[in-house]
Amino acid sequence: MSFLDRQEKLLREYLDRDLTERETAEQFVINLDNLVESKSAGDQIDFRLEPLWQSARPQILNYAPGRVIKQIDTALGESIEAALGLRLSDTDKVVFLVGAGASVPSPSNIPAVRNLLPELWNRGRRIGRDDIDRLADWCQNRGVTNIEDLLTAAYVANLAAKSESITALLDYFLFSRFRDGKEGSDFRRSGSSVRVPDVNSASVALLQDTLQTLFGLLTSTMIEAEPNAAHQAIASFVAARPGTKVLTTNYDGCLDQAIASLSATPEVVPSQSVTEGNSELIKMHGSINWSYCDSCQDVRAFNLVALKAAYFDDSASYPILGICRHCQGLRRPLLVPPLSIKFTMFPNLVSLWDRARVAIEDATIIVVVGYSFAEADTYITQMVFRALGARSEQRMIIVDTDMNLVPQLRKRLTNHIREFDKARIVPCLGSCDIVVPRLLSALTSPIVPRTTRTSRSRDALAG
Repeated sequence: MSFLDRQEKLLREYLDRDLTERETAEQFVINLDNLVESKSAGDQIDFRLEPLWQSARPQILNYAPGRVIKQIDTALGESIEAALGLRLSDTDKVVFLVGAGASVPSPSNIPAVRNLLPELWNRGRRIGRDDIDRLADWCQNRGVTNIEDLLTAAYVANLAAKSESITALLDYFLFSRFRDGKEGSDFRRSGSSVRVPDVNSASVALLQDTLQTLFGLLTSTMIEAEPNAAHQAIASFVAARPGTKVLTTNYDGCLDQAIASLSATPEVVPSQSVTEGNSELIKMHGSINWSYCDSCQDVRAFNLVALKAAYFDDSASYPILGICRHCQGLRRPLLVPPLSIKFTMFPNLVSLWDRARVAIEDATIIVVVGYSFAEADTYITQMVFRALGARSEQRMIIVDTDMNLVPQLRKRLTNHIREFDKARIVPCLGSCDIVVPRLLSALTSPIVPRTTRTSRSRDALAG
């Protein structure tokens, strides 16, 4: 039975039973203490232990001595701190890598990426366009549930439709072997012409543009989101440690709002100069308050607080599309959809990605919150892996609800980096709004000498 399984068993064994006897509380303390003592390096402490204990605590309080309650509180607290095994020094450089999972807990309540496609179809069907309805039906009938796959395919189709040669080559590579049993039978030249499947490039372009606009509409709902406990804890950390870098793939304004309320940390906008050495918030995939021009590529960052106020007062609508003041071109929200192909669509964000790379390479500790290292973000994974390979002292703390994420990352890093120490990846399993405040408090608290837990536990329960 794994360490994680033993934690789960302990939780269910003592929190699901009728806690009416002191012996139950005694045994809970002793077993929990033994569990923490037996933890091997690199095993995950399940942060659900604490909130589940708090739910059972009032029941135990009715009959267990106060010292027993205190001992359980202490054991849980120390178990989580022991899982970290880290304390920050004044010279440590901390970088946060924040993903969509950080904005899921209340009051942010932003759906995870995997839940975006159903909502996209809900909005798309309201338009009343046959091509959108047919595409939605096709995807739903074939079990296509990943918005990344949809938007990437739409972009590739739009690109291919502009060139008969590319369309023909894609047709050859993907489908020719299935026609007439003769590979390549549908790819022939006659003079200078290329025989290609019938493609209405205008329809493909319109469909791709509509999907991009729908994605803008979908993300515009994020304007209502408010910071949760994880955002607030990160903001407090940034305010207390100047020079901290916060990298996020999220479009929402939760981190922006939380940080702005406590410090003057600049939001890094493309093409904007930044004073080196300051704290930075780098939004790698754009932001709901940024827009760019299709024609001149000018980037504009609107005041997030004013934008939200206008939205809630209904004095101005959220600008999904607008007109560029400089060249009269079409402005769109600067939001990178979850595409496998990013660099070709958004060259104006390359400077941000480069700043993020430098921040990751300079860090001694990378705190990852709600970021899953998805295939669509291979370039971020490569940044992190390269940094971990170059600096043996660099560590990474992972805060996530997925118990399989850390083992998968350790396996990939072991294959990528020779003699990689798995203990350099410190797992904190649980919801970020619960874990992050506790984690950052533990990282910055002074180290307190400890006595042996088990003997202390038995002494506290004696008498």
